[in-house]
This record gives sequence, C-alpha cells and structure tokens, in this order.
Amino acid sequence: MNNNEQHCTVLLFGNLRNYLPSGRMDFRFPPGITVKELRKLLSMAIKEKNSAFPGERALSSAAIAVQDRVLSEEERVESRGEIAVLPPVCGG
Repeated sequence: MNNNEQHCTVLLFGNLRNYLPSGRMDFRFPPGITVKELRKLLSMAIKEKNSAFPGERALSSAAIAVQDRVLSEEERVESRGEIAVLPPVCGG
C-alpha cells in the first residue's frame, strides 16, 4: 500500500449490490482525484471482484456521495470513511 493512498469503504446500493455479495468493499485510491477519476478506478476494482460487472458504464449515471452529500463530477474526493454509490432512481 502506498502511504499517500486514501482508504475507505465503498457502499453499493440498489442494483449495484448484485455485483458484490456484501454490498461493500474496501477501496484505496490516490489523494486528490475527481469523482470522474474515482468512477474509473472503482469500476476496475469491482470488475476484479466480479467479472460479470459491466464496467464503467454501470457507474456512469450513479451518484457518488461522501458524508451524506452527493459530489459533482469534477469535485475532488476526500476519504471520510465511506463512499456511497447510488444508482439513479425513477418513480412517479
């Protein structure tokens, strides 16, 4: 592990939970990355754990939240223990 890496627990919600039995995984990433960059790294990490994961496309419309706040695409991600990945919801 690189000492500069940030560590967190990623929580998957909705249909994304189907790709990890516990719906969570430990995840390490370089400091200062954007949400957009995080999606790519996270996609590769999930794919390593479950080859059926469709890749980046599955995360492209998911919201990324830290401490109950949804982050914008270009916002920098700071690890605060947990990162939530929320699929889009529809309803009426």
